Amino acid sequence: MTNTLPHIIEQLERLQSERIIVGVPRSNDHLTMIALVQEYGKTIRPVHGDWLVIPTENARAMHVTHASQVPGMFRPKGKNILAIKDESSPNGLKVMFVLRKETRIPARPFLRYTYQTNVRLWANYAAVLVQKMIVGKMSVEEVETLLARRIVSSMKSTIRHFSKPANSPLTQSIKGFNDPLIDDKKLLDSITYFFERKF
Repeated sequence: MTNTLPHIIEQLERLQSERIIVGVPRSNDHLTMIALVQEYGKTIRPVHGDWLVIPTENARAMHVTHASQVPGMFRPKGKNILAIKDESSPNGLKVMFVLRKETRIPARPFLRYTYQTNVRLWANYAAVLVQKMIVGKMSVEEVETLLARRIVSSMKSTIRHFSKPANSPLTQSIKGFNDPLIDDKKLLDSITYFFERKF
């Protein structure tokens, strides 16, 4: 009878020596910034000038990202908006941008929520996978990959269903829906995993 204990110990040591990292790719600074802002919240203030210039759904529908792209735009007296004349609108204006001194993005801790909600489920799933590995039905790589994919799936589910705090009415009107962690799905689609040696 073959003694498989040394092989099992070696496999378990390999599992112990690596950790699974799940989230946005480290190489994407923009998505990392978005994830951190969503996780912890942030007050955004203008870098240049006195106002944040926030495009409305009208600007987005015209694929306009900057106020200078819209000819004939002006700021109506006493209003914190930039608009163009539009006779078909009730007030004769089409609002293209909203002006704000600052805007607060509330914390939506999807990373911490995913971990707290699922850590026991992941541990149970990992135990099942390790049992299969011990009896020779699965390799170390398969255990790590299946567990990593389960964690990614959990995080994507959190992003899809995270609803509070909701988007502001302005953000909802711009996006056309109220999914606080989803806009163009870049954050959602970016969630991935890799393995890193502990020592």
